[in-house]
Amino acid sequence: MALNIGKLISRHFQYVESELSRIANICRQSGAILKVILENAYLTDDLKIIACKICKRTEVDFAKTSTAFAPAGYTPEDLKLMVRIRGGKAKVKPAGALTPRGRHGAPAWFPNGPASWEPARRR
Repeated sequence: MALNIGKLISRHFQYVESELSRIANICRQSGAILKVILENAYLTDDLKIIACKICKRTEVDFAKTSTAFAPAGYTPEDLKLMVRIRGGKAKVKPAGALTPRGRHGAPAWFPNGPASWEPARRR
């Protein structure tokens, strides 16, 4: 699901967290995996940090960088920031076809190697 970036940018953080919490609980109860798309291209670093902290508190399974609809994708710095904030067991999913030898070489610096990231699947 895409994070409600309108509410995030408007600084309605409690709304965003409440919404994600409800959805995460439903996903956990039904055994579904929840991936939350941040759309990094539209967010400042401060908002990326807040979004990742909300994802961590609500225990979503993955925080994903972006979709193909934003004017830009993500940067290696975005990934590093997201991994740092998300912490140990939480996973970060870079958008696009990222492989162990991919665009930004993520596994070389992701904690726990490939266990802390999920490569996108080619369509």
